[in-house]
Amino acid sequence: METPEEYTPGKKTTINDWFRVFPNEDAGIKGYYEFLKYKRYAAVRSAATPLAYLQALKAADYCTSTTYVNNCMGKINTYNLTQYDGAPPPVVPVLFEIGKTYTLQSNMYVRNEPKGRNLTYEELTEDGRAHAFQDESGAVLRKGTRVTVKAIQKLDSGAVWLRIPSGWICGKGSSGALYAI
Repeated sequence: METPEEYTPGKKTTINDWFRVFPNEDAGIKGYYEFLKYKRYAAVRSAATPLAYLQALKAADYCTSTTYVNNCMGKINTYNLTQYDGAPPPVVPVLFEIGKTYTLQSNMYVRNEPKGRNLTYEELTEDGRAHAFQDESGAVLRKGTRVTVKAIQKLDSGAVWLRIPSGWICGKGSSGALYAI
């Protein structure tokens, strides 16, 4: 993708470069922290202040902009972000990941969308039908069925829905109960 770089102070040069793409915000945050584990970012990991952190990023060639440190410090000061210093970092658990396989902990209805209508047995994939039965309300995947996640949708209620090849199932309820592990 095209990206503007500043190899000479004050002169922007557009280049094509590679960037990582993440399926969701949680994966992007995790990817950023994994990226900082590289040896060249050791000074970043040990920085004691926001300014030292940004200067270490710049020194490790994380960015080419000559105004990067000042621009970021401006945001930190404008929004008083140092008020969060010393607070424990937020825990962002990654419960589910796209492409991973999980085991159903209970019988689960398969739906056409998160919180949507129950699918019928006939609407499931062939493999889905091999692990399901039809009841009066719709197709039900049996407890113990292994499912591969194709997409994830988090609802405001805290529930997490998983798209599998046959449709959507609830992976985590709004109560916090896990239906797939």
